[in-house]
Amino acid sequence: MSMRDILLNLLLSFTASFFFWILSFKISLTNVIFSTCLAKPENAITDLKHKGLRVRFANIGLRDLIEGTMVIKMVINEDTRGYIFFLDISNSGTRDFTTVLPGRISNMFKEVSNIRTVTFYPSDSMQHELSKKVFPKQIRMLAKKGKVQFEDIFKVYGERVTFTVFFYGNDKTTGARKMFESPKYTMNNIEEGNFIGAKAIRLSFFNRKKIKRKKLSILSESREVQD
Repeated sequence: MSMRDILLNLLLSFTASFFFWILSFKISLTNVIFSTCLAKPENAITDLKHKGLRVRFANIGLRDLIEGTMVIKMVINEDTRGYIFFLDISNSGTRDFTTVLPGRISNMFKEVSNIRTVTFYPSDSMQHELSKKVFPKQIRMLAKKGKVQFEDIFKVYGERVTFTVFFYGNDKTTGARKMFESPKYTMNNIEEGNFIGAKAIRLSFFNRKKIKRKKLSILSESREVQD
């Protein structure tokens, strides 16, 4: 093999690797969106003591995501620092696992839902942290009994409390690991009621992302968002 052939093979390999990198990491065919609000249904209660909130998300990209994990972070923002807590998700601990989150192709041709809804609650680790002296007395007393609810925290800190959802998944085709982050939710983004059934939601390819998020956020008591 001549030097010219070697250089040509190296150039072709480099070009192929470059385009694979572009297609895998820069032009993503997976895209997860989150609801515009958190739902607060009356029946979101676990072990009869902790009231939960719900968030909904969907993969509106073409390809499936596999081996997905989710964490939900709550932050109490003080003037000089923020206190970070990781919350329990649907009784699975602070890290939820999703085998497959279908994309648009699987949704259309295999008729599997690309929408998921999870409920999250105050975690034991959160209760433990809130029992420390840096927090107000009324919070500490409840935390020592493991009875702090989100409403108790809102009464003290109000809009300084934020929730952020992180979903990590592997592109089924390329294996590239992706991270998707929700907007920051505050108490002003919590709506009374429950999300409507996922089968009632039609996320059209032609809808803008803003419309898709609104459709994803429809509550059972709300009017449906039009295309």
